[in-house]
Amino acid sequence: MLEIDPDNTSALNYKGLSLDKLGRHDEAIKCYDRVRSIKSDNMDSLHNKGMALYNNQRYDEAIKCYDRVLASDPDNANALLHKGLSLDKLQR
Repeated sequence: MLEIDPDNTSALNYKGLSLDKLGRHDEAIKCYDRVRSIKSDNMDSLHNKGMALYNNQRYDEAIKCYDRVLASDPDNANALLHKGLSLDKLQR
């Protein structure tokens, strides 16, 4: 799909999820950043970037992603949960 349409945000997001599952967190983060460069209001990719940062033990950066998601959707249960898990890792 990305060979045909390299700006397909859905395909880029799924590629990022796959890369993150494979432990290739930095590559996943690049996919999510690419999605956001195409569609800056894509909160799914921002949340997924936070998860990739969390999986890469970059908890402070993950929290910033979750905070941005929560700024647009304060009741986002997944962002609240993952922000809490990140804060726990930082013992805050």
